[in-house]
Amino acid sequence: MDILFNPEAEVSSSIAVFNLNDPSKEYEVLPIGEWSGITEGVRRVVQGEYNLAGDEV
Repeated sequence: MDILFNPEAEVSSSIAVFNLNDPSKEYEVLPIGEWSGITEGVRRVVQGEYNLAGDEV
C-alpha cells in the first residue's frame, strides 16, 4: 500500500511503528500529521528507513 500518496488524509499523515525486538506485537499508528499542528493543505508524512547498521537514514 502506498501510504504517502494514499487518498485518505488519516493514512497519508500517519506512520506505523513496529517493535523490532518483538515482531509478534501489533504495530502502533502515530498520527504525526495531526500532531504537527499544520491546518492548511494536505499533510503527508514520509517515514525514513534506516540502513542495516542503524546509523544512517
